[in-house]
Amino acid sequence: MASNHYDQWIFKSILGFTLIIASVFLTFYSIAYLKDTSRWVLYAVLVSVTLGIGVSSVCSAFVHKMKHDIRHRQKAHDHQKES
Repeated sequence: MASNHYDQWIFKSILGFTLIIASVFLTFYSIAYLKDTSRWVLYAVLVSVTLGIGVSSVCSAFVHKMKHDIRHRQKAHDHQKES
């Protein structure tokens, strides 16, 4: 049975890496295809927000992974004690 921390770890890892990859693609798109110099601020804000949310999600996923591992080890230790 999966715990809530495990589910959040999977979801936030996928979300975070997807947003980081999207920000890299958006950066390359804006460098390669953006000829209008008046829109660079919009793309810079989009890239920075997307990258920030992605990194934040990956860091949060790391915390949930640690909590899941600690809880999993504690359950295994308690089960071993009972036997």
